[in-house]
Amino acid sequence: MHYDVMDNVLLQICGRKEVILFPPKEIDKLQQTYFGVPKKSNDLLCDPRCYDARRYPLAGEAKRWECHLNPGDLLFIPAFWLHSVKSLEFSVSVNIFWRRLPTDNYDKKDMFGNRDLVFARRADEGVSKAIRLLSRLPAYYRDFYARRFIRKLREVLIED
Repeated sequence: MHYDVMDNVLLQICGRKEVILFPPKEIDKLQQTYFGVPKKSNDLLCDPRCYDARRYPLAGEAKRWECHLNPGDLLFIPAFWLHSVKSLEFSVSVNIFWRRLPTDNYDKKDMFGNRDLVFARRADEGVSKAIRLLSRLPAYYRDFYARRFIRKLREVLIED
């Protein structure tokens, strides 16, 4: 399973495919956990059809949409919608991707919308640096600052 950072359409030419989609807000439920905490930000559920519920305890709660594509069908897949596509028989499909944001938001070498947005990648590097720095503190202090920073991120960036 993966997501693309560009909107795209999937055109089914021949054969049939099964597509399972999850809205972006479900990403927390689809990450591998270790004692209830995500292990790594990229540990996404591989196959929503068959998974270990101990490693992905919230996956069953995630809202999902399923569809079957037949020859001539066209499916719009918005940016950041997690999806898994399975061929049910020999098939040929075409994807067309397009950018919604100004060009400088995208990796110049990314033709297929598979690389995270440039500014998000830089922010992720900053988060990794913050983790390394806070890890130097004793647990009591580290916990305080981590909660403070998480609250700040939620208040400013998360729309519910």
